[in-house]
Amino acid sequence: MKNLIIERIETPNRRLWVLRESMHLEEANFAAFFDLTVDEYHQYEKVDSPIPNEFFECVADKLSMPIEWLRCECPLLPIPTPKHQK
Repeated sequence: MKNLIIERIETPNRRLWVLRESMHLEEANFAAFFDLTVDEYHQYEKVDSPIPNEFFECVADKLSMPIEWLRCECPLLPIPTPKHQK
């Protein structure tokens, strides 16, 4: 897996994009998985747009991944492999 520091993908917004792309999902499918509209989710991928803490918690919980990675609190972690949960 790529190291995100080397790739310079260090914002929560970019990490959401990387996560979605690693899952091979379009914005609409990813948004639907989290009960969001495409427009709501699209805003989260925009650089410097605020992302609610509740959304980070939801993503971390549903995909069993470290919330610290999503928030860029542990920059040396590789892209986690999401585990789909319903």
